[in-house]
Order: sequence, then C-alpha cells, then structure tokens
Amino acid sequence: PVYVNPACDDRLGIPLGIVEVIKKAEDGNGVIVRMYENKNNRVRAQIQTAYPIAHVYECNLLEENEEELTAGKNCFETVFKPYEIKTFRLIFE
Repeated sequence: PVYVNPACDDRLGIPLGIVEVIKKAEDGNGVIVRMYENKNNRVRAQIQTAYPIAHVYECNLLEENEEELTAGKNCFETVFKPYEIKTFRLIFE
C-alpha cells in the first residue's frame, strides 16, 4: 500500500489537500497519485509514502511525465494553487 499525507492546517488540523486516486500506472511503470487542493489556498505540501521513492514525476492527466521532482527517501514536496489538481507518478526502489 501507498500512504500519502498531504499538508494540514496546523491551527485547525484540517487537510488542505485531498488524495483522489492511488492506482497502478496504465503503462505499468510505477504508481499514480492524483491529488487536489480543496480550500481555495496556495499550499506547500509534503507527500510521504510508506516505501522509499526512486523517482517522482509530475504528470498530466494522461499519465505522461512532464517534470521530475526531487524526492527524499520517503517523501517529496510540491506547491498547489487554489483548487489545483496534480498527478504524480511514483517509482519505488
């Protein structure tokens, strides 16, 4: 399983991002995670996983890689604009 923890408003404990999809990539290369921001805020989110990440890519809705992001051992960061939908391809070690 993949566990994703989006950013929270520390004052209220309210999630500032929603994980909509976690699934195997259509081409079989990695796991797709689709998230969106739901509070009309600009949010810096740290996404954490249960497994070490080898590569993470921001993708379009067709799951085509657009940009490789820097990943730590089990996490990566991104910035969401208000109501923005983002799709990521995670490839684990």
